[in-house]
Amino acid sequence: MSLRPVPPWRRVLAGRQGSILIGLIFTMLVFATLGTVMLRLNSTATDSQVDATFSTRSYYLAESGYRYLASEYLGASTFAARMAVLEGADGSTFHMANNQGDFQLQVHPYWLITTASHATGATTVATKVPGSFSSHFVLPSPASVKIGTIIYANATIATTIPNLASITVPGGLLEDVSQDSGVYLVSYPNSGQTVSAGSSLVLQSGTPGMFPARNGQVEIELKMFLYQRATPGSGTVTLEGLSGSPGDFPVSVTTATPVILKKFLEVASVGSAGSGFTLVNRTITYNTPVPDTVEMPSTPDNQPVVDEDFQDLTSWDVPQTDNRVSIQGFQAQNGTHSYWMAIRNLSTGENREPDPQNPSCNIGFHTVRLATTSAIVQTLQEAWADHGHLLSYDAQAKVGWGYLLDYGVSGIGFRWHRPSPSEPTLWAGYGLSFMRYQTRPTVCASPMDGDFIPDAIKPPGKAGRLLLVLWDQGVSGTSVSRRWLAYADLGDPANRPAARDPKVVGSQWQYDGKVNDNATVTVRIEEKKINGVPLNDIKAFYGDASTLYGGRLGNALATDLTVRLPYSPSWVNPALWPKWPANQIASWLATGDYFSLAAEYPPAPDNALFWTINSAAADVQLLPDERTVRSRIFITNSLSSFPTDRAELGLNAFGRLSGNFNESIAFDDFSLQLLGGYASGSGGGFMTTVQQ
Repeated sequence: MSLRPVPPWRRVLAGRQGSILIGLIFTMLVFATLGTVMLRLNSTATDSQVDATFSTRSYYLAESGYRYLASEYLGASTFAARMAVLEGADGSTFHMANNQGDFQLQVHPYWLITTASHATGATTVATKVPGSFSSHFVLPSPASVKIGTIIYANATIATTIPNLASITVPGGLLEDVSQDSGVYLVSYPNSGQTVSAGSSLVLQSGTPGMFPARNGQVEIELKMFLYQRATPGSGTVTLEGLSGSPGDFPVSVTTATPVILKKFLEVASVGSAGSGFTLVNRTITYNTPVPDTVEMPSTPDNQPVVDEDFQDLTSWDVPQTDNRVSIQGFQAQNGTHSYWMAIRNLSTGENREPDPQNPSCNIGFHTVRLATTSAIVQTLQEAWADHGHLLSYDAQAKVGWGYLLDYGVSGIGFRWHRPSPSEPTLWAGYGLSFMRYQTRPTVCASPMDGDFIPDAIKPPGKAGRLLLVLWDQGVSGTSVSRRWLAYADLGDPANRPAARDPKVVGSQWQYDGKVNDNATVTVRIEEKKINGVPLNDIKAFYGDASTLYGGRLGNALATDLTVRLPYSPSWVNPALWPKWPANQIASWLATGDYFSLAAEYPPAPDNALFWTINSAAADVQLLPDERTVRSRIFITNSLSSFPTDRAELGLNAFGRLSGNFNESIAFDDFSLQLLGGYASGSGGGFMTTVQQ
């Protein structure tokens, strides 16, 4: 059966081979044929038979309309494309060929999307529902709304039928918001509550109509919950029959816990069969929660980019006159190696600088960035352009500290870029680093006081400990600011046997630094768009090459730090380099267990790398998997083009590094791979629906 064009006031649905409607249409034709051949002598009986046939056909047509919409939605690969499917279907009639009937769709979303891009500071946000407003959907005003990644209180909403809404945000937006970003209503519990599976949650309610009456979906602390019914009360609404994923319950909330109304569709599908006095219309209304749309680079597999052993520095931005960076040979626990990239002279007069957060004290800091003209950066530029302006990768490097260096920071800088062309010497981005710091005076009396590490990236109360730290560096005008975002405590190098992970803690032999020679730091950054909003998801791994702890085997627990295979440098075992963490942590294998993954509350046994998040960093969240840090800053997707001066990656060092190589920080075995194996538009189609 084919589909033919219809008059301009109807939607054309043609050329779809293998349509989900074919089976249903065939069934309708069977009924139609039966209705034609089964003649009755009694005209009343004949009329009844015809009515029953068209009634059945109209039911199947109405059901076909919903299934058609669900199929088109699932087939769209981006959030914007899916929103266009909904908006295009709303109010449209789809006609079957050979006068076999038609169906009409009314699409009523319970969320909004932005109709244009809005810059930070904008006080008015133009939005719409991707369809038309339901008569049951009543937007409160004032209201709490989530726009992009931030919740704004006391926003006023003015609607214009059939689908427009203007939102006024007191004080203006706190971040840029792109076109086609999701906008969601937010409520709060009316009291502190602990909710178990199947029980209820009582919320404050500006208007009960903001919640679907049944089969709705809410987000609480980054976890998704379905409810069976929303029952209005006096100034409240009760979400009854809550369900979620295994392990999500019980969930405890306070009056300050946001409850975000997630995507939900009310779809009315009208099937029409017959004509004239035999015309039968049948309406079915579907109440359907809709999962998040997640867009990621859709490449078939991981793509190696570079394995850099530092026999030269041609891929790195190192001026010939720079006295801070050189290739140097070192004796390490694994043997003597001639090709390390060493960083020193950070505490000397020409290189030290005041700490922006405490100008009385100096810091020593340098990032050796990739050369923007290198083949490595060009590969990153091409990957970004080819994959929807989303850039995801793994990067790793081995580190070594001079045995006389007591305190320092060494690791990988990523998303490294110049925020302002007018300040070419100021860079921003993230860092994942090994750190050992000293508590320094509040006021430094001498230029050489302290450990030359910024206080702002030091997790409090951890002086003298070897840490793995995620931090960031921002630029505002001519000012640089830094924060620690998360950390894991690995142990005290002064008491290595009692350390949480003695294999990576230093002081394992006479000339070992405070971090063991050839320890590996690895960062995974996955850039994605969730409901049109770009985000960075970050995971932190590390490994070791210790020869003191031999005979080790791996296991299938990514977060286990007591059991891990040794990861020797390339000049000791070339066959090992590079190794990478599994893309899917659930697929972690003992044979590939060269890394430990930081997580907040890892599963038993209690021998994991505990990841502590900085609660003061409001733009950073730990996801429910308890190992992924989500950040909304330093997004490449917001760029219209990949800047020619963007390095993206570098190797960084802090500390009182003198000209003595025994007080230096060195790097070896830098590797980079683009992440692949993701399906764009993941997140699935419509969820289980409830019919009316």
